[in-house]
Amino acid sequence: MREPVAIIVGNTEILWSSIIIVIAVAAGFFMMHSLYIANGGKRLRLVFFYPLAVCFSYIIGKGIFYYCHLEQYPAFKSALNFSETGFNMSGIMVGICMAGLIVCIWDIKKLYPAILDGAAPGTAMVIALLNLVHLYDDGCRGNAVLADAKYHMLPYASPVINTNGETSYRLATFFIGFILFMIAGILLKYFYIKYSDIKGRTFSLFILIFSSLEFILDSTRYDSDYFPFNGFVSVIQIFGGIMILSVSVIFTVRSVRANGFKWYHIILILLIFASMGAAGYLEYLIQRHGDKWQTYYLLMSLSCICMICFPFIMCLTTTHPLQLKTKKD
Repeated sequence: MREPVAIIVGNTEILWSSIIIVIAVAAGFFMMHSLYIANGGKRLRLVFFYPLAVCFSYIIGKGIFYYCHLEQYPAFKSALNFSETGFNMSGIMVGICMAGLIVCIWDIKKLYPAILDGAAPGTAMVIALLNLVHLYDDGCRGNAVLADAKYHMLPYASPVINTNGETSYRLATFFIGFILFMIAGILLKYFYIKYSDIKGRTFSLFILIFSSLEFILDSTRYDSDYFPFNGFVSVIQIFGGIMILSVSVIFTVRSVRANGFKWYHIILILLIFASMGAAGYLEYLIQRHGDKWQTYYLLMSLSCICMICFPFIMCLTTTHPLQLKTKKD
């Protein structure tokens, strides 16, 4: 499907997806500026951080997509072309972490968690808006075909035309992602305002939300990205699992240091592993028994909620999940 052109200036065509990307990047910057600066952040640090975050996110997201679809490109340079829409959302998380590391290198312990906290709500908003790019292509749709005509509209389904010219209405994964990440951005904004003095807490919650949402959203897609050596679990599901596990380990270590080893640590650790294991097993069942996707995705939704809640409960057992309580930076 050829993407519709929004604006034509001479021989230059500006696509709708390009406009959405610009709006998404600008919205993320202004949200971060308003939150981070209002809570004591330095404007100069932000001016360096945000362009670096955008640049790293673009290159890494494109690089992951290129590695998963080597057959589509003659070289990595071709994948970096702005006209190519292929992109993996994992690159955004890596990009902002790398950018924060560079601009806070002289005082990582204090400055690094603070700038990542300030970036979290805006990044969720960016991801939400970037999902709307797929309004103008056939990407980010679900495997599930919705036959009932009353669901042939957003936010439920979106039309896809196959090679035979036939139209089918598939689950609108991109629009569901837009709604969920927009809600996440709003919730993270209020969470950051309330807990900005506890460095690292907002970004930690964002990691859990991002990883869990992307795990189930990517499961529904018919165009997920897979490593060449693994065609069962997608790249972003692997990335999300590693991130949730890493954050859970950090929370557990911090909690044990703050309170000593308690009985509830064992219970929370078991619940974290159980929720992650359940999500993984349900992914296996969905791939083997696709006709029961409604039931399995309902159960996976509950598992993903648990993957957010149980690690964060571990976080709440200590006031310093990633960093000691400090003055606003």
